[in-house]
Amino acid sequence: MAQSKAKLTYWDGRGNAEIIRMMLVVCGEDWEEKVFESEAQHLTKRSEMENMISAGVLCFDQVPLLEIDGLRLCQRHAIVKYLARKHNLYGKDNVENTVCDMLSDGLLDMWSKFGQNKEQALAKFLPRLERAAQSTPGKFLAGETLTFVDIQFYYMITAIEGELNDPLATFSTLGGIYAAVAALPAMQAYMTSDRRYPAPGRPGYMDRVKATIPWVFGSDNGPAPPMAAGSTWEYKAKI
Repeated sequence: MAQSKAKLTYWDGRGNAEIIRMMLVVCGEDWEEKVFESEAQHLTKRSEMENMISAGVLCFDQVPLLEIDGLRLCQRHAIVKYLARKHNLYGKDNVENTVCDMLSDGLLDMWSKFGQNKEQALAKFLPRLERAAQSTPGKFLAGETLTFVDIQFYYMITAIEGELNDPLATFSTLGGIYAAVAALPAMQAYMTSDRRYPAPGRPGYMDRVKATIPWVFGSDNGPAPPMAAGSTWEYKAKI
């Protein structure tokens, strides 16, 4: 029997889990933040990560991990798409599914450029996203109904708010989509709740990240734990 409440394993910060949290609330999923096979609410130490690696529940030995419907899902955009399919946020047919995928891939390209120069990334992608939104029927990015791409777009814009002066000021269609997502009751409730962490996280967030995966922050911290010999990827929970 599948668990009744989804469990998200991550640190007490936004990072790669934030878009998953937004999808969970919009989808109306009952969920909690809890470390895999632990009573801890958030990751804080290396042994917790080593336990997940040795258990084989992380395909690429990285978090976030979402336990839901008897599955152990990893890779944030795969999780987003699982929730989208489950809750009819992926378009009504194969054409809209593909439109969603193209727009999502474009948004990921934009996101990848943010670390280099946000202004240049927005200057390239926002006009093209505006054109795309005006070319599809309806008031959302992929068509007449809300899809995960609208949540992805909203997430990315909220992530840079405060760094740039109203990036959507000259893009009325995109501004309308952003406002529509922001006005969703579930999203409004989440954005003003304690579940919405400050950026990048609670005080000491990066210290806890470094304590959990020290090998990521330099060879002086030792090697990453090896993949367990003879292990399998345990993406399904054992019942």
